Amino acid sequence: MDRYSFDGLWPISLGDINESIIADLSEQDFQKLVLAVRSRSRKRGVSERKSYDIVRRLLRVRNKHRKHRLRGLRPKLLVYKYKNNPGSMLDGFVPNRSKRWITPSKRKLLRAFSLNNFSFVDAPRETMDALADIAKMECICGNANLNFDDNQLQDIAPYLVLGLLSQDMAPYIGGGRVAPKVIKVLDAVGFRDFLGMKRYSGKFDDHDLWSFPLRKRHATGKSTTTPGDSISFQKVADELVDTLNLWLGALPTPRKLSNSSMGKVSNIATETLNNAERHSRAGGDGDWYMAGFMARRPLESDDDLAKLDGLDAWYECHFAFLNLGRPIAEAVCTTPDATIKASLEKYISTHSRAFSKLGISESALATVFAMQDGISSKPENKGGVGMMEVIEVTNALAYDKIDAKKPRVTVISGANCVMFFDEFRSYYRKSELGKGRKQFFNPERSLDKPPSKNHVFDLNVNFPGTIVAVRFALDPNTMEAKHDDN
Repeated sequence: MDRYSFDGLWPISLGDINESIIADLSEQDFQKLVLAVRSRSRKRGVSERKSYDIVRRLLRVRNKHRKHRLRGLRPKLLVYKYKNNPGSMLDGFVPNRSKRWITPSKRKLLRAFSLNNFSFVDAPRETMDALADIAKMECICGNANLNFDDNQLQDIAPYLVLGLLSQDMAPYIGGGRVAPKVIKVLDAVGFRDFLGMKRYSGKFDDHDLWSFPLRKRHATGKSTTTPGDSISFQKVADELVDTLNLWLGALPTPRKLSNSSMGKVSNIATETLNNAERHSRAGGDGDWYMAGFMARRPLESDDDLAKLDGLDAWYECHFAFLNLGRPIAEAVCTTPDATIKASLEKYISTHSRAFSKLGISESALATVFAMQDGISSKPENKGGVGMMEVIEVTNALAYDKIDAKKPRVTVISGANCVMFFDEFRSYYRKSELGKGRKQFFNPERSLDKPPSKNHVFDLNVNFPGTIVAVRFALDPNTMEAKHDDN
């Protein structure tokens, strides 16, 4: 944890900038200090040469302490050997990683990462770019600070990705800032050790946080596992149903899922996890990870509508699902169903030219197509409803009268990103593709129109699998208005 920050210090006289301050500032804040000192010197009439001399003195002190920081980390880093782990997420993020790798003893580069709006739900491209930068620096950096600058956790999914990356990374990250509210959530869902974070010396109360701790399956033929326990598919589904009922029971007026809703929630878990195992790897033995939490967060001063609706706070639900292996577009293109394949090829050919002008790939179109009900790479298993089941349940439970709290679901698969939000946050049923729930992300609700570029696009990183990030705020009145059959 850094004791000093540029914003907290400036303006500061040159005589008050001691070694302790220079050593403790983050890399980003030190650079701000250097620029500010130089600019102030020039404005005061100091010659350019003398202003550079002042800056050089600051840099000499900083470099001395940089060496101490690096030396303190070296016992752990120097013994680290390159891990050749074909198919790992880290190798997926950094192509030709073995060629980029620098022996730790020869590393001189120091970095400071500042993660703002760290959320696939809100900023998928920027968040994935930040994760890719962390992965690339693992090859060449000798020491780094990783600062989480969000005051509260807005999406659990990128922390899940970072945790998986860190399993194979050299220990080059030496510390950094993280807000207490973020640590609290990470601790509750079992991510602290997963991320390699140090123990927090303070105490947390849990009256405003409910967790669905990390669940995971490894591609070794073993059963679904939580840390230390072996459980079945149905157990995970039952736990998800129980968790949502627990969260609904925490509302000012307690609620519970209807029988049909419990069936839908159970189906989300069983089909999604089963699909991950069957489709994500050619041998049908894929990895998957799942976690979530609900946080009770204060209403804002302008949330009068929510108060009128009987809410005493926001009850924000967050879920993350991740599987490694083939992306959605690659899987759906292998379908043996001639009808599905013909419709897919027609859809892509209709819009590929318009999309290519926007720099968006055909695989992004294939990903959208694959999300519709009844579309599956293995139709003989009668699946293909998992994604729309997520969308239906999310929208059924969610508060949608205030824009900032409307449900959002982001799907990242390979290099493609699909975002369910605003006018395209839900689904419709009438479509020329046949029965079932559909969403083609255009106002006309038509296969003949291309999807919105704000909702369907490509990323700069090719993620080696699929991520589903979900966020919504519970609305007891919406749920009460829903009939059991719907």
